[in-house]
Amino acid sequence: MWINGTTIAQVGGAYAWRTRISECRRSPFNLNIANRQRRVRRTDGRTYIISEYRFISDERSTREGATAGASTLTVAGVERELRLN
Repeated sequence: MWINGTTIAQVGGAYAWRTRISECRRSPFNLNIANRQRRVRRTDGRTYIISEYRFISDERSTREGATAGASTLTVAGVERELRLN
């Protein structure tokens, strides 16, 4: 499931969420988080870019201290809920 960056910003902070994603990718968490960008055309013809992120489960990222699910992310004992539509 891809999560829009604006949804992550609600949890990680408007200006800090990309740093939090980067930190989750590094030791000691080593989470496998993929990202993609896609262009969306508005009805007025202008385009904008959407950044989306997805946790990819593997045995390295499910060790103690770093677990994730479809609607929650727990890192170092701090759990944040992402409300997804």
